[in-house]
Amino acid sequence: MDLDVGIGTDAHGEFSVKKRAEVGVDIETPKTMLHDHFVKASAELLPLRTKSFETVFAFNLLEHVPNPRQALSELVRVGGIVQIRQDRWFNIASYATPSHLWFQRRNLNFLPYPRTPIGILFSKWLRAMLMVRVEWKKGRIFTLSPLLKFLFDTGFQERLIAKTSVEP
Repeated sequence: MDLDVGIGTDAHGEFSVKKRAEVGVDIETPKTMLHDHFVKASAELLPLRTKSFETVFAFNLLEHVPNPRQALSELVRVGGIVQIRQDRWFNIASYATPSHLWFQRRNLNFLPYPRTPIGILFSKWLRAMLMVRVEWKKGRIFTLSPLLKFLFDTGFQERLIAKTSVEP
């Protein structure tokens, strides 16, 4: 039997649930249940027996957990084979995801993302732009009103600039 840790919830359009194993684990309950079994737990403290799974999948998980090394230890503890997939550093979506806590470098060297108010606002804006591009590529008709709502919800203010004319 296989285990997939960090299956995603699709709560914020950030994840897409995809079945890779019979048992799925996430810290939140997914909107759509695709796995045969679901365990609501943290990747850093899995309530599962040692070596109870043949293969453990963890795709784009480590950047979301507060302690990635502890999560890695747990993945190795519960599984025989551990398959980890992380986005490369040049993947723009990585920067556009406000929930990412870590930037992964070579040899499992993790650096914290510097999260400043401007950086968070920029990543939310970038994600909105990426979502507009995704919707456009899917051929869906959309208006800018959801984008404007997002901008106003995140702190942008509409300002009216009066036109003035200068007489010679």
